[in-house]
Amino acid sequence: MKLEKQLIQHLAQLSRITMDAYEQELITKDLSRIIAHVDTLRSVKTQTVEPTHQVTNLSNITRDDLVTEKHERDHILKSVPSQEGGYIKIQKVL
Repeated sequence: MKLEKQLIQHLAQLSRITMDAYEQELITKDLSRIIAHVDTLRSVKTQTVEPTHQVTNLSNITRDDLVTEKHERDHILKSVPSQEGGYIKIQKVL
């Protein structure tokens, strides 16, 4: 895909970016290389390649989510500095 000067100017205007002629030239070259690379990637035949979700073959070691202790509200509220209406009362943050 050939990028034209008008397209770069239009993109700059949409992005609210001001560029001089030298910067436009650099951006045009960079975007052209990016688009060429994407075109190269598009040409790769991947229909027979199976999707890869995990490339390192690592797996998470997780434990079962089991309740080990039952916390009683009254027991917890005894250990807090301040409470009100069955809830822990803290200092205002804002």
